[in-house]
Amino acid sequence: MLFDDTFELNDIEDKERKVFEKVTRIHCKSEICDVELTLDVNTDIYPVKLNDKFKIAIASTLSLDGEADQGVEIKLLYL
Repeated sequence: MLFDDTFELNDIEDKERKVFEKVTRIHCKSEICDVELTLDVNTDIYPVKLNDKFKIAIASTLSLDGEADQGVEIKLLYL
C-alpha cells in the first residue's frame, strides 16, 4: 500500500465559484498523515456534506501475489 488514510470533509466551496454544474470542489484533512486534500467531486453521483468521512487507498497493485499492475489504482471508500 502506497497510501492509506481516512479524510474528513471540512469545507465545500460556494456554488457561485462552481465551474461545472455537477462538480463541487471539497477540502479535506486526513486523520493520520496530516495531509490536506482538495478534490473535485461529481455530487450527482457522490453527494457530500460537511464532516463526511471517506477513506483513500493507493496501491501499486491489486494482485494478492504483489505482482505489478500497469499504473496505479485509486479506490475511494465512503465511511
